[in-house]
Amino acid sequence: MPRLFSLAACVLTALYTHGQEQRFFIGIQTSPDLAYRTLELVDRNPSSEVIIEALNTLHTPRLGYTASLVAGYALSEQWAMEGGIGYALHGWSWDLSQLNFGDQIEPRRGFIYNTEDMLGSISQEFHYLNVPVLATLTLGKGRLRSISSVGASVSFLLKAHSVTVWNGERNVVEQDDYHALNFFPMISTGLSYAMGESGALRMEPTFRFGVLELQDGPISERLWSAGLQLGYFRYL
Repeated sequence: MPRLFSLAACVLTALYTHGQEQRFFIGIQTSPDLAYRTLELVDRNPSSEVIIEALNTLHTPRLGYTASLVAGYALSEQWAMEGGIGYALHGWSWDLSQLNFGDQIEPRRGFIYNTEDMLGSISQEFHYLNVPVLATLTLGKGRLRSISSVGASVSFLLKAHSVTVWNGERNVVEQDDYHALNFFPMISTGLSYAMGESGALRMEPTFRFGVLELQDGPISERLWSAGLQLGYFRYL
């Protein structure tokens, strides 16, 4: 019996200690991103190869961003699970130096305008509602520690459109021929700075890649982004 009581006491002590390590937390994260896409042939044919070559010349990365509200549970001092909801802007831009529209003649006065001066920018935008789930690993001692995470986000397309700025006017064309669902695996590694017992600040270079095609067709388009994710987390 004494041995049984001793074993029970050890088990309860271990459970209590483990329970002390388990803590709920909430946080907010935001990330300025470099957003772009990949192109792949679905049906190999000469015309599609020419189109991909042309688009890779015309398209360029654009500025995107990601923001999320996060709730998590620390399983131990090192491991935690996180989930949340957020918003992301993906897409790409066009290299206007590669476009030549020719000169435009003003019909009433006969003036000739250079269309390159009138055309400000062209970009493609995809707005997503994200539901991310991640596992995080924190290593080290003291206030400054390394933190890495791996997970994925189920993303729902809110809207897609092309934006053209022409002669100072912004023109938005809505597009509804893109798939409504996407899936973005993500990985990050960076630093976590503990602010006493109340919370922590994080800085994590992050990469996301959309594994699902944007639309059906002979050319597959998949979105990706890379950014610097900044976050504040508070323990409850």
